[in-house]
Amino acid sequence: MESRKIYKSGGSTYVMSLPKKWIKEFEIEEGDTVLLSKSESAINIYTETGGTASKHIKIDTKEIPTPNGLLRTVIAAYLMGAETIIIKLNEKTKVEFKKKLEKAINNLIGIELVEDIGDKITLEVFIDYKRMGAIKVLNRIHNTMDSMLHDLEKGISLNDKEMIKDALMREAEVDRLYFLVVRELNYATTYQAIHEEIEIKSPRDVISYYAIVKSFERASDHIEDICRVYLQIMKGDDKTQISEKIVELSKMLRKLLNKAWETRTNTQLNNYEEVFNEIKQFQKRHKEIHTKLFTDLENPSLVRKYTDIMISLSRIAQYISDMTENEININIKNFATTKTNN
Repeated sequence: MESRKIYKSGGSTYVMSLPKKWIKEFEIEEGDTVLLSKSESAINIYTETGGTASKHIKIDTKEIPTPNGLLRTVIAAYLMGAETIIIKLNEKTKVEFKKKLEKAINNLIGIELVEDIGDKITLEVFIDYKRMGAIKVLNRIHNTMDSMLHDLEKGISLNDKEMIKDALMREAEVDRLYFLVVRELNYATTYQAIHEEIEIKSPRDVISYYAIVKSFERASDHIEDICRVYLQIMKGDDKTQISEKIVELSKMLRKLLNKAWETRTNTQLNNYEEVFNEIKQFQKRHKEIHTKLFTDLENPSLVRKYTDIMISLSRIAQYISDMTENEININIKNFATTKTNN
């Protein structure tokens, strides 16, 4: 940490000097522009390039043993804020590795292949943070999950496999949006000036938003699991009255999901308590239905499949609860007062 004195220059301007070693480290020259932002307890200074985050990443596949390793490395570079990713390919394995690169491009929003010269590929990331801010993207994730649950319910009620398959396929979009939010939150930890662009009010909220988007992503994974298991049940033409109960629980969850997400903008603590009380009601009904599985069904395979679905439904409720708790953390200043000694 460095300390500097503030000097008054002219009638209303205050100036300070920057340490010479900082100027060299960030390659700042006379006449360059720096950016200023303020948080609740600090004044922050940034270079125009956005702080210390690495923008250009080079990957040599000789150091990566498998195509899946390349996929994970590219995703990691994307999440950490890389704008240019240059990949050097090995002649013997480049065809297999390129296939995995295609998957990475499909899984990540804003990433484009701009050059392919055989043994070297260049990827560029183009993201407009103002148009794709974290809160806007979280809202899209919520809407996608709501539609997944809705189509799952209709697919079960109408015995429509294609509708359930369509709901299942939308989980991939949730993953894409999840990666984008994590990228933005990672960027926000090193470059606080971006908070306004991605619609985060305070730096301390970043950790809570990490937890919220992770809860969304895990909940969507369980919706996907429910879709897959129910499609297996439909193959055997084993639809039972339990299926109607699955629809009932899914509707309860969808109502909970919507109420929990809408409550984030509310300043009344009792609204959050209503969400937790409804989660308890869901858990009670869930337990009643789960118990009937072992009395109404005789086929062990069918019992196992419905049990898997019930476990996923319960996990989704828990992730909604986790999300709500983090919304309270974000909004604590709206319904809590801090006393200070005079």
